[in-house]
Amino acid sequence: MDPMLLRLAGFEKARDARDRRLAPDSVAGTTLARGPLDMSLRSLPVFLLVGLAGACAARPAPQETDGPEPEGRLGEARSFATVGEAVNESCSTESVRGLSLQIIEQGNCIAPGAYAEVPALANFTFGENVFPFLEAPARDALVAAAGSTGMSITFNSMLRTVAQQYLLHRWDLQGRCGIAIAATPGNSNHETGLAFDTNQYDAWRSLLEANGFQWYGSGDPVHFDYVGPGAVDHRGVDVQAFQELWNRNHPDDLIDTDGAWGPQTEARMQQAPAEGFPLGADCGAPPTQGPSLVPTVSAVSGTDRFTDGASASVVDVFEGELGTVAIRLANEGDEGAAGVIVGVEIDDPWLSATSYLIESDHLHPGEFEVNDANDAPDNPSHDEALPRAFELVLFGLSPGETKRITLQVEAAEASVQQGLQPGVRAWVKHIDDRYDQATFGGAIEGDGSQTFNAGRLEVALPLDVYSRTRWEFETDRREGWHADVEPALQDGALVVGEVVRSPALVLESALGAVRLRASREGGEGGVVVHLLEREGDALETGEAFPIELDGDGALHEVVVTTDAVGFVPGAIAIENEAGALEPLSIDWVRLDVGEGSGEDDGDGGEAGEGGDEGTGGNAAGADDVSGGCACTAAGRGRSSSVHSLLVALGLIALASERRRRRA
Repeated sequence: MDPMLLRLAGFEKARDARDRRLAPDSVAGTTLARGPLDMSLRSLPVFLLVGLAGACAARPAPQETDGPEPEGRLGEARSFATVGEAVNESCSTESVRGLSLQIIEQGNCIAPGAYAEVPALANFTFGENVFPFLEAPARDALVAAAGSTGMSITFNSMLRTVAQQYLLHRWDLQGRCGIAIAATPGNSNHETGLAFDTNQYDAWRSLLEANGFQWYGSGDPVHFDYVGPGAVDHRGVDVQAFQELWNRNHPDDLIDTDGAWGPQTEARMQQAPAEGFPLGADCGAPPTQGPSLVPTVSAVSGTDRFTDGASASVVDVFEGELGTVAIRLANEGDEGAAGVIVGVEIDDPWLSATSYLIESDHLHPGEFEVNDANDAPDNPSHDEALPRAFELVLFGLSPGETKRITLQVEAAEASVQQGLQPGVRAWVKHIDDRYDQATFGGAIEGDGSQTFNAGRLEVALPLDVYSRTRWEFETDRREGWHADVEPALQDGALVVGEVVRSPALVLESALGAVRLRASREGGEGGVVVHLLEREGDALETGEAFPIELDGDGALHEVVVTTDAVGFVPGAIAIENEAGALEPLSIDWVRLDVGEGSGEDDGDGGEAGEGGDEGTGGNAAGADDVSGGCACTAAGRGRSSSVHSLLVALGLIALASERRRRRA
């Protein structure tokens, strides 16, 4: 058969299959609906022309199957030398994050505002590996919709760069990573800057539609596209951005920068560094008229310690830790900016700012020293605690000058247990005669001279606050618990196959007790709580506390008294002796810190009416609110006979004291 007829037959077959599978509610007859990766009949002549021109025709892009961005296993996160290597050895789009961020930045050089960051609002949650970017009008419409309701929304997918789309497309062709159908790179609706997916489509549909978003229908119910005022389909901008980045880094191997995906671009994508090119985005010469302010915010201390759930790519901190956050404001224009005021918001009660310092690198770029603005009379006192929201007067910024605001931020209360991501937000509130924005995400008044982020001078840094003494497992995060084979989360519980380990404890005093609530279905083996001096220690080097847990499927609260242990634990591990065939479900774990402590931490898990006060966390005789008995355990393991004797004497004395009290 003629090759052109073969291509036409393939196109018609793919189109027919797509229409039967994902036709939206609003589509009637044979009209192809606009949706993610839609190739309508109107595109057919272009397709034919490409074939007649003798180009290598790619397989027509079928309709995508929308779903959450692919997640790798916890601990799988690693560096890949090239995108081709990431294709073959990864199952997470996180593997090309560095390159994707460069593509987004270069894309904004090509089409300013094409990829505007969606702010981390209190009712927004972003799934793992989701890039929170939409084109500026779509972003503003989404923020407006969120501001009119108290409902929360979780985004499963939003912007996807051509590098990420390439991974999905290759995994689709290879039958890997659970990808059912993925479009050819450059063709996905998630590359337009207009699309996002959410499972809360029923609750949010009317509100989103009222703000310019179009629901794609029951064929793809999680998907929304922005079609309101200012909507522009930026499909292909990411492809052109990659092509420009390649050419900048390979002047001897130039390719066309036409924004079209083809064999040349695909070959370079395979060779491209997954973590990004040595030379990043380049928007050309800075503005030549007026000041141009560019804000950034970063965590100077802190890393992404845990990559599970929505915590992926977010800096993780623990309660009580004091970290440093730097807010920078650079003037990249050719004129000075006068009367600059910056607003700052800290999400409490999870975070608090304890101090600030304002510095400048004027006349010595990159080398900062304290600036006069640090002691401006209108700025907050350095002798008092900083409020949740405050503003800082920065005075003026000369061309090329950067002013740095260094905040000391304390992690006050765990946030991951509520599925929240508190953070630090900063925005330019005022530039004399140029710019005004009263609130983060609020309306802007200005002369149009500011081009950063489509003219919106604001940035946000989300943070995840973890606990070292209590874990609830109510969200999509394992809250720092880990294993060689990562435990699953199911119905608000951590499912243990063989052994799970806590994050490092860093306790300042003795551990009085370990409390947990757990269940198991069947099985005769027990459960062992191990106290370890260091996080990575082998189980046999620690102190072991065996527990017999009924296999009746009911939740049982267990209290392990540990205050007689001769060291301050650096981690705990929980071993399921029955193994993965009879998994253990842990509803929560809490630590009583301080020798002899047995007080409740305010999060539930009461000792019960039958328990005594001040008994070192021993809940013998307590009523189990779940219908099972409360259990206690004494240690075994590396203890010497003397230590074992001391433990035994302590338990005898404790029992005697109880009998005396009850008499």
